[in-house]
Amino acid sequence: MRRLLSLCRESSDFSLKILAALSLRLYQNMNQIDQLTLGGAGQRLVSYLLAVKRHQGADDIKLPISRGVLAARLNVAPETLSRLFQGFRKKALIEGRRGRLVLKDPNGLCRAVNLPYGFLGINIILFCFAGAFANSGSINEMFLIVPPAIFAYGLNLLGFSVIPTMLGLILGPIIELNFTRGMIVSGGDILIFFKEPISLTILVLSLVFRILILRMNGQPDHGDA
Repeated sequence: MRRLLSLCRESSDFSLKILAALSLRLYQNMNQIDQLTLGGAGQRLVSYLLAVKRHQGADDIKLPISRGVLAARLNVAPETLSRLFQGFRKKALIEGRRGRLVLKDPNGLCRAVNLPYGFLGINIILFCFAGAFANSGSINEMFLIVPPAIFAYGLNLLGFSVIPTMLGLILGPIIELNFTRGMIVSGGDILIFFKEPISLTILVLSLVFRILILRMNGQPDHGDA
């Protein structure tokens, strides 16, 4: 304990990392308490599944605990838990068995148990702030996520999908890095992307999918004029 205190006094970064870890742990415990205070067993189960989905970052999730432990954690009988899973499967809201599940319709799960969207929104916001702080231990990182959130909310109000923007932010630096590498290797010859069969195939498929998307969205072509 004395060694830990001395490290905290000597290194501010070490202290901030400990504070970040404790904050994240506190948030997780508070989230668990919120789950237990929800009205019905179905709401508690859906809230837990959505929390696992956010943590693992995919609709195809792996339950970190067994069904028996999950029933005890949610304060429901094992038979009730089995009936809930069976009911969700019959409504085609989830797929899979044992420890792996696919959440086919998260919004449908919320509607099925009358889980309020406001509760989910508050938890998502708190999770984002806690994750930003835990990542670096800096309070400034928490405020950096506010402008992108406002921008995304504005896009949503204007009817634009936020998903392409997110993909652009994630894939943009990767594409730029590899484009620069390709130009360096080719000595500045942009035709290298059309000479290699793999890159040419990707470009052609991108063009084909773009045309298909425009047609599915009802964009008029020259023949409709």
